[in-house]
Amino acid sequence: MFRDRTRTTDRDQGMRDDDGIVFTANLLPDGTRVCLPELSLVAAIFDDAVRCVRRGSGAVTHQQSSEACEWIASERCDWPFAFVNVCDFLGLDARVVRTRLHVG
Repeated sequence: MFRDRTRTTDRDQGMRDDDGIVFTANLLPDGTRVCLPELSLVAAIFDDAVRCVRRGSGAVTHQQSSEACEWIASERCDWPFAFVNVCDFLGLDARVVRTRLHVG
């Protein structure tokens, strides 16, 4: 999820990548990092969507980018992998993520 990005762990702020997006879902109250399979799955979905929106790879098609933008802009919350639910699970504010990605 953080392959090519700088990240820091701050007990009070969670994990922050170079975009300033903070992940708090993988920190226990004492600041210990954990890697749960569920967290890894949801984080991978989120990371893939961000990569598609940014088209950071030549392998990302226009259709993939459009679908990722549509998913991120959606206010749907009636299924587990809806963007709003993914952000909630990761401890992110969906509106802030949309603003930083210029989506929605």
